[in-house]
Amino acid sequence: MDLEDRIKGVIFGVALGDALGGPLEFMKQEDIRWEYGLVEQMLGGGWLELEPGETTDDTAMMLCIIKGILDNPDDPIEEIGKHFLDWYASKPKAIGSTTEHALKAYLAEYDWLKAGELAHRASHGKSAGNGALMRCGPIAFFYRDNYEKMIEITIKQSRMTHIDPVGIEACCIKNHIIWEFLQERTLEEGIKKALDKYDTHHRYRDCLDKNLIYKDLKPTGFAVDTLRCSLYALLHTKDYHDAVVMAVNMGGDADTIGAVTGGMAGAYYGYSSMPAVWMYQLKCFHEIDELWRLLRTYIIKNEKKDR
Repeated sequence: MDLEDRIKGVIFGVALGDALGGPLEFMKQEDIRWEYGLVEQMLGGGWLELEPGETTDDTAMMLCIIKGILDNPDDPIEEIGKHFLDWYASKPKAIGSTTEHALKAYLAEYDWLKAGELAHRASHGKSAGNGALMRCGPIAFFYRDNYEKMIEITIKQSRMTHIDPVGIEACCIKNHIIWEFLQERTLEEGIKKALDKYDTHHRYRDCLDKNLIYKDLKPTGFAVDTLRCSLYALLHTKDYHDAVVMAVNMGGDADTIGAVTGGMAGAYYGYSSMPAVWMYQLKCFHEIDELWRLLRTYIIKNEKKDR
């Protein structure tokens, strides 16, 4: 599998996981089973009254990350922030409370670090939600040849809205995993390397245990719970489709668990592995595909520069 297929897999992987899980957000596992059985096709509905194949803030903010880095790869935070604000001004259907606090704080202070701190206070010290985790995947491929820069930008983009070290740790683990997959590591090897480096408090170590019980996972919006669910889905399936289907059928914060799983699975299995029927139904396909063309041009240009 070539590098472009993996990179494209990250982007579309997030969007497909988000769209598949969106209508199931906040539903309990047993209610999903009762109403739908096993969900493996694009549905409409849910609390956001989504159309089949419609994505949420997970995909929108991920695209803001890509656009911001393309605008200024060396120091992208301000540019990413401008795209966040443009998206917020469009009055999206949904936005996480901590993220919204941070965006409002920035409009008052014009300082992203201060915005993240104020959002942390507004959340009573609980800013380890998955709002930064869901969007950060593209950073791993933009800076795949400069690991330290990749981690630096991963941390900085989180601190714009979510400054809790626990949430930042989750972002670093996720992006390290994607980075390993781009180096063509095996699934288990890539995850283990990331956990060896960042999981100092053993929040995720048991995910490597094949005996971990599915029902013991908590599909919440807490970054740790989200990433644990995603790691479980990756390690207990054999392809992109099954990983994302398992992830979203956990219920709870299903769109984000689907998006996080989808981005990592996309890096590992590639764009070419994704179900064509899902891709056909993806509402924002053309928007993402157009952005991918710009990104591909950027990648080719930088590869030539490095030779």
